[in-house]
Amino acid sequence: MADDVTNVRVILERIHVIDDEDWFGVGELYFEGSVGGQRVDRSRPVKAGSGRDINLTGPAWSKVIDVRGRDHFDLELRGFDEDVFADDSLGIARARIAKNGAGEWPAGDFHVTAANPGDFTVHYHVEPILALDPGRPETAVVCREHGASPRCSTISGVAVRVRKIKATVLSTVPLTARAAPAAVANAWAAPTDLVFESTKQLPRAAVAFSAADFATPKALVLVRNSAGPIQLEAETDPPNVDVHFLAIRASDDAAAVGAAAQVPTITQTGNNTATMATDQRGSFFVLAYVDTNRNQQRDINEQGVILPVVLAECRIEAAADLRSTANPGNLNIAFDGVAGNVDTANYHWVGINTGDFNSQATAGVALDADVRLVGGGADGKRGLDRVFLGWANNFTALTYDGLYRDGRHIRRVQVDNAAAATGAPVAGLPLFVSGGPTAPNPIAFPPSLLDTGRNAGAGQDPLLGGLYITFTRSAENPVAPPAAAPGEKRHVIARDSPGWFYNRHHDDPARHTRLRSFVHNLASTTFLVAWTNTTGGNTPTPATANSVGFRTFTVIAETRWTVSATFNITGASPHIRLTQTGAAPTITANNVDHSPGVTPAAAGMEVRPPTTLGCRAIDAST
Repeated sequence: MADDVTNVRVILERIHVIDDEDWFGVGELYFEGSVGGQRVDRSRPVKAGSGRDINLTGPAWSKVIDVRGRDHFDLELRGFDEDVFADDSLGIARARIAKNGAGEWPAGDFHVTAANPGDFTVHYHVEPILALDPGRPETAVVCREHGASPRCSTISGVAVRVRKIKATVLSTVPLTARAAPAAVANAWAAPTDLVFESTKQLPRAAVAFSAADFATPKALVLVRNSAGPIQLEAETDPPNVDVHFLAIRASDDAAAVGAAAQVPTITQTGNNTATMATDQRGSFFVLAYVDTNRNQQRDINEQGVILPVVLAECRIEAAADLRSTANPGNLNIAFDGVAGNVDTANYHWVGINTGDFNSQATAGVALDADVRLVGGGADGKRGLDRVFLGWANNFTALTYDGLYRDGRHIRRVQVDNAAAATGAPVAGLPLFVSGGPTAPNPIAFPPSLLDTGRNAGAGQDPLLGGLYITFTRSAENPVAPPAAAPGEKRHVIARDSPGWFYNRHHDDPARHTRLRSFVHNLASTTFLVAWTNTTGGNTPTPATANSVGFRTFTVIAETRWTVSATFNITGASPHIRLTQTGAAPTITANNVDHSPGVTPAAAGMEVRPPTTLGCRAIDAST
């Protein structure tokens, strides 16, 4: 029996007042203390009286102690006089609750008399807790065979129950912690992890699967190789009882989805906790149950809770399916943005244009991939209605630098103090000028900065995750997969055509000198990311119960691309010329496949604000 005890319940039953004449006045008494390191909160005041019994009821006086690896724990209760000395103890009752010589925990009623001055007695009861057979909830005595004779222990008479599984899904945290000023710190806050709960009871029968078990919003749907592991916790009654976790593949998963033995890795971390890796694909039941016979298998009479899980794999099947490309022919560098205007009598600004956003062909960079998705079930499509894909961009390096004839510069900068700029805005952008009270405080590269046109003002706050971290023109559409393959295929596209300008005259009115040259270099990486939403929809739904996955991203592939141009402005009217220096201006792109997915941290991706458009400014102070 001793080996089967994992918890002990200690119930404080009553306090007997021996003699109150040494206490100051009649007064009222209260008690507080601890049992096995668990605090017994301060009681309500009670009237004192010699020979009086004070009955203790309620959960505050019953503590369940995890005794695995322990041979004793301590009980302590102090009495206080409420009216006179609130902080002056009138007595302390202490007891050490320990295993006996046979290695068994005590079971029965005990009492301990307070010392100094010894004016009350605490009566308490100890119950060793075993994993009861849920099929016999009326059982008050559990017996285990030890050698030739049984040993029995009296316990509560209420069977151990698993009430709930809680799965904590890790939100993707910032790649780089940003030291945001107080005015915007809340907007750059790191996300909290989200919790999915299941109360689906495990019947006293063989495990049976149904498609309805995995319907929205009953199942936890995640992407394979997403951030993890997932933290699992079983809520039991009484608390902290031993629970065994087990993953089982759905019986109707196609063989092409995965074999029965291929299940997510479960690692027990405590008596009622475990972790689940996202290292498989398909549909599964994760069981949390009371393993009454300790055989590490789930028998049909063992009660517990089921967490339905779908792990969806997203992958690039062939190199030809990752088709992102640069369109350098769309790059236009000209005076006043007029195509081909590189020799002029007069101008106001130099424009850098890489294309438009009207089509893949006319954009500076066209992001393009076909992605195979495999979930669970007979066709591999189970759960895929809650899996989403999109292209999300990062700036990884930025040099937009115009040099003027007096040696001063105009630079585009990414800052965390744009509100401190005091110059008149240029093209709507904050302007820092020399002599201003505050200098720009750049957000350093590397590693990266999230780049999206979505913003909180438009009701698409990237802080919330989901679709809101992607390009505004990111889109996915179904593609017919080969008939023999499980799952489905989706065509995922986006496009970007970043532009900039260099004014002919210095943006600081106090320095009206003319532009002499500029260096224009941008390095970006656009990531093909996958995420889920267990309650459906590709946008974040933080206010919906059990809605998780929309802040947990997996990188499937990436396209690294650059825009570069270096020019001098030479000559004089009527022949002011743009003269290329160094390498020819160009746009380049290079694709990298990460199938079947890596975490953003492993790919060097930033998914958290601030965004490039939300923190850009012009620095004319140097």
